[in-house]
Amino acid sequence: MLNASTGELVTTLEGHHDCAFSVAFTTDGTGLVSGSSDNTVKFWDLSFLGTGGVVKAGKDTGPVTFRQHDVFSVGISSNSRWIISFSSNGTIRVWNAHNADQHCDLQPRRKSWFECFDFCPVGGYLAVSYDSIHLLKVDEILD
Repeated sequence: MLNASTGELVTTLEGHHDCAFSVAFTTDGTGLVSGSSDNTVKFWDLSFLGTGGVVKAGKDTGPVTFRQHDVFSVGISSNSRWIISFSSNGTIRVWNAHNADQHCDLQPRRKSWFECFDFCPVGGYLAVSYDSIHLLKVDEILD
């Protein structure tokens, strides 16, 4: 992680064993989700950043790790309750960010791969792109 003003290295998050393809911050900036070709999604506690201390995230307890196929993209809901990941098997997986339980899988109706996705900050929608852009109403699924 780099300081945007100075370009100075703030910390290095170590834990993936291969390339991390995607990262997403929680809305309050105290967490980070990463997805990697090492078949993992990791949730990093960044609460130490507000203290001005420079320590390695996960040094004592380590990041929370979720298992999946190669992970191409990750996101987190605006309330930081749900982590979402897209993997090489074409599945969007929803995880509970608080206990690392897999909540559900979302798969396209046709044999298509999701290209990208994002949570709507209000209204309980998920935008996904594969053959075109689709809005999924997910607030009932995620309650």
